[in-house]
Amino acid sequence: MARVSKADLEKKKAEEQTETQTKEVVEETKPKTKTVSRRQQFKEKKIELRKQASEIQVEVLNISDGNAYFVSRKTGIPYFDLSPSEDTVLTLDELEEVVRDAKGFFTKDVLVMTDVYNEKYNLVDIMEYLKLKDLIKLLENTYQDFDLDYFIQKCKYYHCC
Repeated sequence: MARVSKADLEKKKAEEQTETQTKEVVEETKPKTKTVSRRQQFKEKKIELRKQASEIQVEVLNISDGNAYFVSRKTGIPYFDLSPSEDTVLTLDELEEVVRDAKGFFTKDVLVMTDVYNEKYNLVDIMEYLKLKDLIKLLENTYQDFDLDYFIQKCKYYHCC
């Protein structure tokens, strides 16, 4: 067995120290990413939406043949009285009350949300928050070629003409 000199041992020890130091530096510089589940993201978004519900405005369009009328059960204040192809803007709070008390407006093709006046959230976020995401799935399953963006575009077109 060959003898290792003291200088070789010190050199090897110094190399090991520099390796461990570089590993520590590399570990420190790596961004620590926190993996967040889809469910957790939804909860956080729901909390944000709930906090900003009075500020977020959503455009609603009457796509039925008749009038759509809603009065708040809590306050007795009418939120809308829409003729066919007429639209209005409601806050998310008001819209949430409409969905809670008269969900049939959205499930029976009376009203449709056409726009969200907020850059941070889109219609899908609002529909998930209001638990109307099932409506999109139902439409997609019923009509295999269903495209939400195209549907909204057509609703806006018929409203403008």
